Amino acid sequence: MTNGFKHPPCSLWKCRYGPVFKTSLVGQPVVVSLDAELNRFIFQQEGKLFRSWYPDTSNSIFGKESINSYDGILHRYVRSLAARDFGLNNLKGAFLTEMADVVASSLQAWAAQPSIEIKEAISNVSSRLLILTRVMLCLRK
Repeated sequence: MTNGFKHPPCSLWKCRYGPVFKTSLVGQPVVVSLDAELNRFIFQQEGKLFRSWYPDTSNSIFGKESINSYDGILHRYVRSLAARDFGLNNLKGAFLTEMADVVASSLQAWAAQPSIEIKEAISNVSSRLLILTRVMLCLRK
């Protein structure tokens, strides 16, 4: 079981529509690929044959300066930086514990407040995690 589903939704969609199908998400027509080889090819050709797209609502959630606002080569560069900093090799041991502590303390602080501004709160946690990542990487060098 995955997330309480007997069969994950993606596998049901794949059985029903095949590995590649057209649908509408957030009011926009999109092509969905559930094929690993095709997805790998698409990501390798990003900025050449394909362009990353995020719905306009993502800007209101993540802000205009998030990775969603970058395009082509710049998007790939920023994503590779994030992958390097947050890759599996860096998410081990004490570092993972430190990250869990940051998230737990943020959740406790939020629970003590009658209401929170979610965009600002998540932005603050993300910033704290990024700073923690940079500090931990500097200490390892």
